[in-house]
Amino acid sequence: MIPYLIIFILSLSLCLADEYSNGVSGAFAISVHQTVSGVIDYGGDLDYFQITFLAGRTYQITMQSSAFDNHLKLLSPSLSLLSSVDDAIGLNAQITVATSTAGAYYIEASGLTSSDTGGYTLGVVDLTPCSGSCTSFY
Repeated sequence: MIPYLIIFILSLSLCLADEYSNGVSGAFAISVHQTVSGVIDYGGDLDYFQITFLAGRTYQITMQSSAFDNHLKLLSPSLSLLSSVDDAIGLNAQITVATSTAGAYYIEASGLTSSDTGGYTLGVVDLTPCSGSCTSFY
């Protein structure tokens, strides 16, 4: 009698919920003067947004959360890093950018550390037509 070796291979795939794309491919389209709500669902989660900016304007992007320390990155239409910031307003992140090129820009929203999770709001405003009293999204 020949002994048989039986091998079982169990493959388990863990699918974590995520409402926004983790990269520029599939980035969620938003508009200037729009607020969106999101969740950093798990440690290391990145949420990407695509927004069209006009040339010669000044825009302000603000991410706010009471659950974690926020971090924002802004990428140019050619995907080069334009800005990376956290703690602009307490634990909230804010980027102000004057654009010289029109096109689709990308915003990366995340927690500052790989353990940060929770809900947030993200808003973008065009500061160009604002008066002196229009300085912040919130």
